[in-house]
Amino acid sequence: MTRVAVIAALESELRPLVRDWKQSTLTVAGKPLRCYSTDDAVALAGGIGSRQAEAAARAVMEKYRPAMLVSAGFAGALIRSLRVGSIVLPNVIA
Repeated sequence: MTRVAVIAALESELRPLVRDWKQSTLTVAGKPLRCYSTDDAVALAGGIGSRQAEAAARAVMEKYRPAMLVSAGFAGALIRSLRVGSIVLPNVIA
């Protein structure tokens, strides 16, 4: 059972996490994307922008049915006080 799904915009955002994970292809909005998986997690770089992130999240949720969905990426670099591994919990998701 897949417990965690990680969605990022760019492959480079996932690279440190998925080094030894199995690779496959998941078609998202008609586009084949590289998908990484372990026994209990899956990760996918869906592309830049909210529409691509939503499409990737929907595709991963439909195929893998994870218990948790994580949006990960470099956007934290926009705030100087954040460091690698920082967790940001939004007040509002638009």
